[in-house]
Order: sequence, then structure tokens, then C-alpha cells
Amino acid sequence: MKLNQFVIFVLSLFLLVQVSADMAAPPVPPKPPFVKTKIALNWKAEPEFGGFYEAVEMNYYKKANIEMQIQEGGSGTPTLQMLVNSQIDYAIVSSEEILLHNAKDLKRPLVAVLSVFEKAPYMIMSRSEMGFKSLGDMFKTKDQVISVQKGLPYVDYLLKKHGPAVAKIVPYQGGIALFEKNKNYSQQGFITSEFLLAKEKGLNPQAFLVADEGFNPYIGVLAVRRDFLDKNKEQVERVVKATREGWESYLNNAQLTNNKLMSLNPSLTAPAMKQSLAKMKELMQFAPLKFGQMKTDRWKTLETQMLDLKLISRPVDTDKIYQNF
Repeated sequence: MKLNQFVIFVLSLFLLVQVSADMAAPPVPPKPPFVKTKIALNWKAEPEFGGFYEAVEMNYYKKANIEMQIQEGGSGTPTLQMLVNSQIDYAIVSSEEILLHNAKDLKRPLVAVLSVFEKAPYMIMSRSEMGFKSLGDMFKTKDQVISVQKGLPYVDYLLKKHGPAVAKIVPYQGGIALFEKNKNYSQQGFITSEFLLAKEKGLNPQAFLVADEGFNPYIGVLAVRRDFLDKNKEQVERVVKATREGWESYLNNAQLTNNKLMSLNPSLTAPAMKQSLAKMKELMQFAPLKFGQMKTDRWKTLETQMLDLKLISRPVDTDKIYQNF
């Protein structure tokens, strides 16, 4: 009889401990609703989009219960129009494009939710042997040819800041073929792309970042429609956080995703991507903010500059033009 009582006592004690442990354990959060969506890129698969592909390859989106498709773009891909017209819910645009759109279309505003670059990679490059100390020197040199696309906000900014130019301003032709042929030729581009290509060809380029001239918009911006964000804030937050994890992982070790990028874009090479990533890291210093988070004063400065350039005709609510997660 005593043995039975002892067994009952032990079992009761075990159940009591188990119940207490269950009560002390934090509740398991419910799984978020499944989402199938896509992000439209404004260019081909390249390291500038590496973090998005990394988030797919390393299952960061999947862990957030998101089935994500990365849709490649190319020259002239109208990601902003696709987004505005609800053809897609997530797209890569520039902050200038968002300001231009929101100033014109008050009924369908866009919202930036993450920026890939903290410092804009826009640049003007020349040959190092020209000995320019600044962009001001370049624009004031009579025999210099500067190839830029007028109408781009950063080009208009430079033309106003350093105008009237003594150098000859010609339309941008794309690529670096003319830069390769003529030592007196300067051109626009990205320091993560055209500049590195010129270096690879042994042209000894010198780059002047437009951001150092005072024009520093957020580039590689993940954007959504305001109405979509209002209705799907929890989903957008999941997408942003998974994307951030992808970028942090990619910047730490890019090998797996770079292999994926080379399979999608055969023009890429491992050495070129390594150089590009090194330059990208210099322009992705968001601390003390989290990767991809933005600041109101940066948006306000850009708005002021675009008003001054008469690219927009009315102020935009810069407090509502972006959302940090």
C-alpha cells in the first residue's frame, strides 16, 4: 500500500513540474499568413541586388512564410509605373523617382521601405592623367568632353552647380567605349559598375562621387504603394526584415549568391563581382540605424534640391514618403 502511495506521489510531483514548466514557457507565436509575391528589379541580376537573391537562396523569405520571386529588369524597365499601376507590389526605384511621382500624383503615393545604398554610387569619371582635383576643375577645362544624360536629377544638379560649363557637354551614349578611346573624355556612371570596368581595362580612371558634391539621394530603394502598405503593413514588415537579413548575410559571405548571379547573368565574373562588392560596402554604412533604414533630413534635402532645380513644382510630405521597419 505504501509503495502505491509513493508511486502516486511521484507521478503527481512529475505532473506538477510539467504543468509549471508549460505555464512558464513563452507561448509559440502563430505562424504569419502565407504570402506569394515578387520584387521587380530595375536592372539585370548584379551584386547591387545581391541581398535580395541571398534572401531567397538562404530561405530568409521562406522562414517569414513568404514565397518570393525576384523579377529581373533591364534598360528602361518601368518599375515605378508597374508599381503605381498595381502590376506588382514591390519594386526597386530611386528616391528621386518617388519624389517626382508623389509631387505629381497625389492620389497614388509611393513609400520607400528600404534603401540598398546609404551613399549614392553616382559618379563622374575621368582619366587620372588629366590631373583633375575636383569636378569643378573638370567642368572648367576647355578641351574636356563630359558625357551626361541631361534630365537626370544628379546631372542637372551638377550642371547648375558647376555651370556654365567650359567643357563640352555631350549626350551620354552608354558603356565606356568612348571613354576608352579618348583621354579627354569624362562620363557619368556608377562607381560600382562603369568605374570598375574602366579599371579592369587598365584605363586608370578617377572617380568623383556626386554624393561628395552635395547631392546624395537614396539609391536601390524598395518601394510600395501607400494604400498597399496601409492594408498590408505586417506583410511589408516581414518582407523588409527578411530582405535585411539577406543583405547582412550577403555582405558577410557572397559566394553562394554570386554563383547564382553568374548563372543568371553570364556577363558577370567572380573578380569583377568581388571588386563591386568591396565598393558597395563603402556605400552601405547605415549605423547607428539598421541596414536599409532612412532619415527624414535626407529626404527633405533632396526635396529642397529638386524644388530648386524645378524638377518638382510642389513640396512633398517627406515624413510620409518613407517607413522604417
